[in-house]
Amino acid sequence: MTLTLTDVVILGTGRVALHLCRAFHNAGINIIQVFGRSYEKACSIAQTVSAEAVSNPADIYPDAALYVLSVSDDAIEELSAAMPFTNGIVVHTSGFKSMNAISSKFARRGVFYPLQTFSMERSLEFDSIPIFIQASNDEDQMALQQLGQKLSNSVQAIDDQQRRSLHLAAVFVSNFSNAMYDIGAAIVKESSLEFEYLKPLIIETAKKAIAVGAEAAQTGPARRVDYGTISAHQEMLTNKSQLAAIYSELTDYIIRRHNKYSKMSNYKALLNKVNTFIFDYDGVMTDGVIVINNEGEPLRTANVKDGYALQLIRKLGYNIAVISGGNSPSMYKRFETLGISDVFLGVGNKLEVFENYLKSKNILPEQVIYMGDDIPDYYPMKACGVPVCPSDASEEIKRISVYISHYRGGHGCVRDIIEQVLKVQGKWMNDEAHHW
Repeated sequence: MTLTLTDVVILGTGRVALHLCRAFHNAGINIIQVFGRSYEKACSIAQTVSAEAVSNPADIYPDAALYVLSVSDDAIEELSAAMPFTNGIVVHTSGFKSMNAISSKFARRGVFYPLQTFSMERSLEFDSIPIFIQASNDEDQMALQQLGQKLSNSVQAIDDQQRRSLHLAAVFVSNFSNAMYDIGAAIVKESSLEFEYLKPLIIETAKKAIAVGAEAAQTGPARRVDYGTISAHQEMLTNKSQLAAIYSELTDYIIRRHNKYSKMSNYKALLNKVNTFIFDYDGVMTDGVIVINNEGEPLRTANVKDGYALQLIRKLGYNIAVISGGNSPSMYKRFETLGISDVFLGVGNKLEVFENYLKSKNILPEQVIYMGDDIPDYYPMKACGVPVCPSDASEEIKRISVYISHYRGGHGCVRDIIEQVLKVQGKWMNDEAHHW
């Protein structure tokens, strides 16, 4: 049966349905009916293309050549099952759903997927929108190809897996990018600035990605591994945990993507073996600032989120040790509160203490994360399997670290590395572990 382009039924009243109605109409294709759950919405679209509006599936014309289900993914199966039987081709416009989501009572099924973001209020030039098709037989696929070519200069037959990959990619380049614009708008608004200032940057970024490719177009602090700026940005997001997590994850991705030969590009592969955490104290668990009280005792500040993460790994059975050159009653009190018993303070030779600790616990070096921030930590970090450091560590320590946290000492770097280990090992959101 050859597809006749003069008897098409559109099912749906959303954005894609509206634009397809316009495109078919402008291409000289006759739309005989528009179906919608809301009769008023169906009428508003049908009137623009001189079509009949219906809201009862039983009233759908049964003898059209093509039925286009332009509805939500969840509605495809239900609506197609409610339609009267037809010998015409029944297609959906989903980027993700299989062609087989359409009721099996129809022998001629297919997909007609225009890859674009649609809005009710914006008109689009359909000839530049790629259309991806699929059909249950070669003859119908050719008919859909010819139909698509009436609307677009780019029509391609692909299978379910390819279409799903396109849809996933589209979510990243469109939906997620727009979410980033929304975040950027909120950030500048907080400083009484206009989103308008960001528009030239958005336009140039898109143009450059199209011209030279997204990988080559990448710039920014993560691309140049500028930990000073990264850390400062993280500090600005201290009270915005969700945005801080997004910033951290994207920063990690860019660093790994563009520094393939650095130790940091594959450090997560080392985390599966970790069963032991060893930390310096000053400059890691604290910000390195010491205040002397009236009694002459040095006082340090600590991070609550670091404390939670330390208690969590203790509960999960990991080995935890602290090796520090510092020594004060307040430090002992802090570790007692956290339930950490393997504490070595006033240490002059950290490597010796490190080696003796591993020997006493029968721990292998590759099972150990050591987080330090300055020269005294250099040799034990060289001896462990996973040397890591805060963003404000000394340059010598950064050079030997397989991971540099985006957080400064005392500002969440301990929580950062603990969270990463537990996520890699599948223990981060373990309900039992988080029950206190």
